[in-house]
Amino acid sequence: MLRYLVFVSTASLLIAQGPSQVQIKPSTTTPHANETVELEVIGVTAGSMQSIRWDSSGKDKGSFPKGTVGPKVDFVPAKGGEIVIIYCILQGVRTETVPITLTVAQEKAAAQEKAPPAPAGPATKPAEQAPPPPPQPLESLPADLVKIADIVDPSRALVVPSGFMGDAIPEFGKGAARLTGGTDCKFRDGGCYSITYEMARRDFSKSFTAYAWQVLPQGTDTGYNFGQSPGVDLSRMGYRSLRVSARSAPDSMLKSPKVEFKSGGNIDAQFASAHTHSYIVSTGPKTLTESWQEVCLDLSRADLRDVVSPLTVVISSALNPPVNVAVSIDGAVFSKDVCPRR
Repeated sequence: MLRYLVFVSTASLLIAQGPSQVQIKPSTTTPHANETVELEVIGVTAGSMQSIRWDSSGKDKGSFPKGTVGPKVDFVPAKGGEIVIIYCILQGVRTETVPITLTVAQEKAAAQEKAPPAPAGPATKPAEQAPPPPPQPLESLPADLVKIADIVDPSRALVVPSGFMGDAIPEFGKGAARLTGGTDCKFRDGGCYSITYEMARRDFSKSFTAYAWQVLPQGTDTGYNFGQSPGVDLSRMGYRSLRVSARSAPDSMLKSPKVEFKSGGNIDAQFASAHTHSYIVSTGPKTLTESWQEVCLDLSRADLRDVVSPLTVVISSALNPPVNVAVSIDGAVFSKDVCPRR
């Protein structure tokens, strides 16, 4: 377990550097599929002692039609409903990785074109096919629960999955880990995501992948928060648990993956003195199935005066066989009820 914690700390240090004046200026952060997004990095100049290149969280997310080198690039997302993290990777006089999140709009399904009339001829009885099973209706979240996205005023901050660790960072994982939104949902309005980790590849570096939902103040320069910015004070809200629904995704080769869920923590050591009320709660390895199940984190003894990272999902190759795994999560909420006894 200690070895695993060292991996997490190392990944955090590499992505979470000090306050930066470098930022990415996008033409839009909510493009449609196949729409060109113009990206420009501001605060650094390319030269003989400074290289600037770009990458994205997964090669199937889209492409850079004019190349990936230089202070300005174009990116074209491939599919609607995706969450794409674009990385500007600086090496030389200034060495850091600056991410920005693009939320690709979910396209409405186009109406099916009217089929042309069949040619005249003897009538043949079409083969009977079993009707497809009806889709399961999506549930509504209970009104007394608070989604993690709603714990902050959106005009001041957002809660988004911006903290990438381990093989979730492209230069470590080489695209083996991906995060997508809106692909497998239980709730109508719960905020559903899927994490895919291609552990069968074995060409990644860190042997684990983790995505952290973080409180990001509006206008932040980094695009992530490992303690550079303050958290939110929830100590007077009466929350006693954090709940999230999870399952092995339908396209997962591994039907019973072991996944860890955490709340709190993810504070880089250099910012620890500014977050003396940071807490951490973990489920430990949790075995999921193909059915949705509620995972509950006990916050009854947690100090919630400084919540920077309300939720982290961790998948480790040390706990799972070397096959591709996909995990769906939905409905991450704070509750005033304690976790049910098992």
